[in-house]
Amino acid sequence: MVNRSILGMVLALLFLVSCSAEQGTTAYGQIDAKADIQLSNATYILGRAKESPITIQAASISIYLKTDQALLEGITFEQKDSQGSVDLTGSAQRATVNTKTYDAQLQGDIKISKVGEDFSIEAENLVWENESQILKSDIDSAVFISFDKGNSLSGNGFTGNLKEGTYEFSSIEEGVLRQ
Repeated sequence: MVNRSILGMVLALLFLVSCSAEQGTTAYGQIDAKADIQLSNATYILGRAKESPITIQAASISIYLKTDQALLEGITFEQKDSQGSVDLTGSAQRATVNTKTYDAQLQGDIKISKVGEDFSIEAENLVWENESQILKSDIDSAVFISFDKGNSLSGNGFTGNLKEGTYEFSSIEEGVLRQ
């Protein structure tokens, strides 16, 4: 019995020694500290007061407690209205989220649709400012929006204020507007 406990302690010690706090390289070539929490094929429900919860599914979630950051990869999400119908859907290849403010940077094949309002947006890079409810792109990043059954615009320097329902581009490349 004593030999078994000593063997268990030695194995545990070897395991702990083999784990280190060295920096590593992420799948996208960024140098990062090791994640404090690593989840695979995870579902996360983000619920906040006075808002319907958003259900987020990700191939992986890496949480960094010291920097209040989470890195999500292979993301889909949806939000339901008060009647339980899907109101908002989206996807992206990856996102970096501030776990305190919920500000986020989305990257890669981003698609967001507001189902009830026939509004969708597609882009490669977007930033979400949670408190002000603003979704925006860099000045030189292309964004495509479609709305009102057949209207569409594409351009650069997109800013969408979701509180006020206003959307603008710094430059429009092309579009179709029907009355």
